[in-house]
Amino acid sequence: MEDLDKLFAQIPLEIGKSLEAMSKTNDIQERKLHSEIIHNLSSAMGIFLDAMDTMGLDCDDDYYDDEDDYDEQPSKLKLSKKAGKKKLEDDSPF
Repeated sequence: MEDLDKLFAQIPLEIGKSLEAMSKTNDIQERKLHSEIIHNLSSAMGIFLDAMDTMGLDCDDDYYDDEDDYDEQPSKLKLSKKAGKKKLEDDSPF
């Protein structure tokens, strides 16, 4: 499990490296490559989080708090207890 934690922690770092490299080039092909890398890493992170959820394991449960709102509007996004999961809470009756 420790190896998975290290791998999971590496994903945002790799996304950051690709973002930085993409911002430093004007070559369209290279930008497309980095865009695809970022997309694939983001997808991998989502798959990892879904697998953890399926196994009933929380990903850093203390980091996410149901009380932290994005905004104070009637319709708001809130962070759920499971890492990476967002739910839309709409106060409308529909």
